[in-house]
Amino acid sequence: MSSIFRSDEIRIGIVFNGGLLKEKIREYTIEGLIGRGGMGSVYLATHVHLQTRAALKVLLERFSDNVLIKERFVNEARILHQLRHSNIVEQREFFEENGRLVLVMEYVDGRPLDKMIGQDSGPIPWEKTLPLFIQILDGIGYAHSKGIVHRDIKPASILISKEGQVKVTDLGIAKIAGDQGMTRTGAQMGTLRYESPEQIRGAKDVDHRSDIYSLGMTLYEMLAGRLPFETDGVSSEFEVMKLIVNRTVNFDPKEYYPHIPEWLVEIIHKATEIDPGSRFQSCEEFKQQIIEHEDLPSIQNSYWSGRVEAVKTQPISVPISASSASNDQVASDSFCPECEAPVVKGMEFCGKCGTYLMQECPVCSLKVRWFNEFCPRCGAQIAEKLLELDEEKERQKYEHYMLEQERADQILRMEEQKRNSQFLSSMNFIKIPSGQFMMGSNSREMRNCLLHSVDITVFELLSTPVTQLMWAYLMRKNPSFFEDDSKPVERVSWKDCHSYLQKLNDLDTDHTYRLPSEAEWEYACRAGTATIFHWGSSDSEDLKDRSCWHSENSANSTHRVGKKEPNQFGLFDMCGNVWEWCEDVYHDNYEVCPTDGSPFLGSGMNRVRRGGSWSNSALNCTSLNRMSNSSGFRYQNIGFRIVRTVRVSSTFSESR
Repeated sequence: MSSIFRSDEIRIGIVFNGGLLKEKIREYTIEGLIGRGGMGSVYLATHVHLQTRAALKVLLERFSDNVLIKERFVNEARILHQLRHSNIVEQREFFEENGRLVLVMEYVDGRPLDKMIGQDSGPIPWEKTLPLFIQILDGIGYAHSKGIVHRDIKPASILISKEGQVKVTDLGIAKIAGDQGMTRTGAQMGTLRYESPEQIRGAKDVDHRSDIYSLGMTLYEMLAGRLPFETDGVSSEFEVMKLIVNRTVNFDPKEYYPHIPEWLVEIIHKATEIDPGSRFQSCEEFKQQIIEHEDLPSIQNSYWSGRVEAVKTQPISVPISASSASNDQVASDSFCPECEAPVVKGMEFCGKCGTYLMQECPVCSLKVRWFNEFCPRCGAQIAEKLLELDEEKERQKYEHYMLEQERADQILRMEEQKRNSQFLSSMNFIKIPSGQFMMGSNSREMRNCLLHSVDITVFELLSTPVTQLMWAYLMRKNPSFFEDDSKPVERVSWKDCHSYLQKLNDLDTDHTYRLPSEAEWEYACRAGTATIFHWGSSDSEDLKDRSCWHSENSANSTHRVGKKEPNQFGLFDMCGNVWEWCEDVYHDNYEVCPTDGSPFLGSGMNRVRRGGSWSNSALNCTSLNRMSNSSGFRYQNIGFRIVRTVRVSSTFSESR
């Protein structure tokens, strides 16, 4: 299956035997060339009567008498005919026209996964990867349930529509369980770096667990932006085979993209075990291991379509006039990884052994998997004549294309910068002045709050807890139980807060964001008072209700931030509404804590939370009350607020 799908503007003919030009194949009017695969050309077509679009895969003429290639082509049609699933490309017809096999499939308006990984300059965030990958598992799992092993799973074989729907394709070397299937020569055409160790060894009993391995490698590449066997100095296929079979390279995707959760790394490792018996034994088991984690987000369709479709329309094929086409001149479906220009070549793979060759980009002269004279596997000379290009004309065409790309990229960057600037300016920070205060209490009832003096350096504190809108802008999901953009985000752990802070610090290069230390939090909450409540010593209902959401007035829910009276510094909801995480490791008293306002980072598993919440009585929503939980604990009464400082070379050490 070709790797490009949108080609509405291109009108070409199809050259059949004797140079006869046809613009129709049976009931299908040809609209344009979508691209080229190893066996055939793929055209966008419209059914004359139904006016529906379809993709027509036409066997290349030079393979009309090649028994092996025709067997692969027929095999793909035979396999697709048995499969009816929303995540597998649908076959509509299969016939022979003037000696050429034609496979009619549904038209997918989107892009292949390998191009999307490249378009995003490498990794796809795991929150967006998993909803797509589950669809891939559903499609392949369905094929397995029908006794079909794909044997060539890779990102280029997975199409993603503009709506974020997955379509699995490229079933040319698929095998029906129990059949002899394709020959080993055919099996070798599976893309090497995704093949399982047993597939590389040529084992006769390759089964669906080989697909599990390839799925694991695909997930690895989606998350890391590359494969583990793309190592410097490894050039020959034999060397790659040894790496795969012996697993002699670092296999940790976090080396390339550190934000991948550890549980997801473990899933990848299990899927790609060398021993098939140690892998997931089915796609369903693979899927269940993923969805067991409560952090799994829903599909973010806007990520796959969004504004990019409106602004950035990438050229997806090279127009070829009927007069310039010949049996020896073919267009490629490959794009240069350096400049993304379409690449034109001659023969796609060696006719003797089936090895894929290399090609040269006409724009930047980068070699892209094309061996000009000899096949690297069997040594056969490539006799096909390369397509001759009018260099100046083509160069002008591509220069215009690159100019348009840069213009679109610039517009997108400017719009993103504007959105980010608006987001950052919407966060209201209050300047908290330097000072010295007495932290804690000398009350016997507050034994974990030993009274002591602390010096505080000026800092800025968010005027409210972080809201759900603030959280979702960066994290693209909302974990809160009480959903409302203006309510505080809750059900976030201390570790979750640090994930948010990392994204925020990446976004704003002028400031550093962090959790407050426990001393900073109490100093800001007291706002110059020496009483247990920041509104004074009185616990009258009127004062409590004007200043704090607590169990007696909250109706068992969080509330929109900033609706109660602020303290003397202008900070809202310091007491009540939600508990707020602090940076400190919890300790039983303040005997060993710093006196300079920095967090206590000694040994211990629990982190401090302060301020009380909607579920606590007003007597527990004080400037003094402190509790703790493990850094991974989440609950619907725990949120956080953040400190902002001007970025300097170092800030508080962050012990995770």
